[in-house]
Amino acid sequence: MRGQVSLEYLVLALLALALISVSVFALANIGDYAEKASGLFVFRSSAISLANAMDEVCALGSGNVRSVALEAQLNVEYEDNIVRISGYDSSVVRPSRCEIGAASGLEGRVYVKNEGGRVSVTKP
Repeated sequence: MRGQVSLEYLVLALLALALISVSVFALANIGDYAEKASGLFVFRSSAISLANAMDEVCALGSGNVRSVALEAQLNVEYEDNIVRISGYDSSVVRPSRCEIGAASGLEGRVYVKNEGGRVSVTKP
């Protein structure tokens, strides 16, 4: 009888360890996914803020300046009236009425300036 009870406790302990290991593995995967989703959210938020500032400065005309705080590193490319803001394995694409000065490695505080119809994005 004692041998059977010990064997049952052993089986229950192994079952509990198996369930715990599956749970830990699942939690680790959820953590990785959450980190990627958070990074993508930060990128998109920064990219949209920069794109909105470029649109605003373009619409307001020459001499206007806006300051934008970027939370993620961004690269800006301009070609054929299309602005592509890329980073974090993703990109935001928008049309632009003004020519945009392309820049790479933008992060932190940047200035968006309209200089005679050409919008430039510069670091301070």
